[in-house]
Amino acid sequence: MNKKSLFLTVSVLALGLGTAAWKLALPVQAEQPPAIKYEVTELDDRKNLMRIESARVDGILKAYGDKMYLAEKIDNEVRAMIIESNKLKFEDLSNFLDKKVLPKSQELLSVAGGITSESSALRSLHDIYLEYITERHQALTALATFAREKAPKTVRVREYEGNNWHGSYSSFNYSNTDEHIPHSVYERVASYRQQIAQADTIRNRYYNKKDYIKRNKLEVIGEEK
Repeated sequence: MNKKSLFLTVSVLALGLGTAAWKLALPVQAEQPPAIKYEVTELDDRKNLMRIESARVDGILKAYGDKMYLAEKIDNEVRAMIIESNKLKFEDLSNFLDKKVLPKSQELLSVAGGITSESSALRSLHDIYLEYITERHQALTALATFAREKAPKTVRVREYEGNNWHGSYSSFNYSNTDEHIPHSVYERVASYRQQIAQADTIRNRYYNKKDYIKRNKLEVIGEEK
């Protein structure tokens, strides 16, 4: 075998061995990377959607707050008059409640009764407010009626003055005074006043829930679709 033939033989063998080694280096079943279906490139869009959703929720809250502005203004007037009425008794109290407090309380019921919202969470919240002003109005009405019915009547009282200058007989004078009011009547008035004051616990529940909704507006209102 000449040198040229020998060189060709060695080259072929080397090439064959290299190809075999390359085949052995490859895994039998090489795992292919998963096909990319889509790429996450929406972070900016997500932020924009969050801003839009936040603006939508803020709009719902503002719409409810705007409607409640007048109701809360009237409520503050009623509350101030109730404090003023605590100084009055019986007929004066009944007249004050009938002429000033109850008409304003009735106006509040009318205004608040016409308020609604597209949010079920705010509608549920508003039900608490209606419960508050309704219970207070009922207690005010009961107090006005009771104070009018139990107002002391004026009675004529005969008062002894003593003997005349001859000493032969006694003389009397007559005067008008209010009849005696039993303690049970005052207790009943106090119980009505207590009912009026207890309505504030419902009011506090309303404002606590309202604050919670505002703090968690996206979770509470934003989840309503």
